[in-house]
Amino acid sequence: MKVKLKLCALQKNHSRDCGFFISYFMMNAYIGFTLYSLCFHIYRLKSQKSKNMPFTPLHLGIGASLKAVQTQRFSLMVFAGTQVLMDIEPLLRLILKWNTLHLYTHNLLGAVLIAAIAALFGRPSSQFVLKKLSYKNWKITWKVAISSAVFGSLSHVLLDAFMHHDMYPFFPFSMSNPMLHLVDYNVIFWGCILSLLIGGIISIIRIFNDRTERSNNEK
Repeated sequence: MKVKLKLCALQKNHSRDCGFFISYFMMNAYIGFTLYSLCFHIYRLKSQKSKNMPFTPLHLGIGASLKAVQTQRFSLMVFAGTQVLMDIEPLLRLILKWNTLHLYTHNLLGAVLIAAIAALFGRPSSQFVLKKLSYKNWKITWKVAISSAVFGSLSHVLLDAFMHHDMYPFFPFSMSNPMLHLVDYNVIFWGCILSLLIGGIISIIRIFNDRTERSNNEK
């Protein structure tokens, strides 16, 4: 009996350590993404090139800030997964050296399809991760998963429509982009960077506070 209790205690400690490690990794990922974006922005200014990054971590800024204020009503994991799915197309087109990078997924119809896939696969996978991190009481409902995925895909289309000349948000009905340059690139860039930093810091603080509170309750 004592051996079983010790094993349970070790498993709980292991889960908490995994949670701590992933939280630490997330913090460094936020910093890394931010530095990467800043370096590209500085390079863009120095080289006087108007071309923007075909895919960026800047979209995470909106998700991080929303997660900070809507803790259990928004899934950052589903949101982030949606961003990855959205940018698979421009990544492949960039590798294949095609002229148009944003087409089938970067429009309203494509965004809805991506959101459906992201919610369908994102909810069970996110639940699995939360369970492994001992967040068993933290449930991601279908409503949260769908709303997070839809917000992720539509906000992605909106931000990219402001920046990329090869974006056609109303494809296949229209091959025009009336939103291009309506918002200055610098406003989008620094706004997303600020949201990423503030939202990321608040979320990480909450994770550490939750870990400390659980540790104190188990003592």
